[in-house]
Amino acid sequence: MKEFMLYMRNEKDAKKSLTDDQHLAFIKKCETYIGILKSENKLIAAQPIVREGVVLKKTENGWAEKDIATDKETQVGYYHILAANL
Repeated sequence: MKEFMLYMRNEKDAKKSLTDDQHLAFIKKCETYIGILKSENKLIAAQPIVREGVVLKKTENGWAEKDIATDKETQVGYYHILAANL
């Protein structure tokens, strides 16, 4: 088994397209998925992530920093899992 880190990203206004019931149904599906991963001993960790920060990129002269608020997408969470392959 190998470790994989799956970062979840959404369009910034993705929730606006869902009703409260649809959003709740989505959350329930995530909980079900997490439960399956746990029952199969494949989940190391899963967490929502604060939707702010920066992206760092190595350049020839050092590091470039970009505010994630300027992206069309934003980080929302991650799954750290064990799997045979991606």
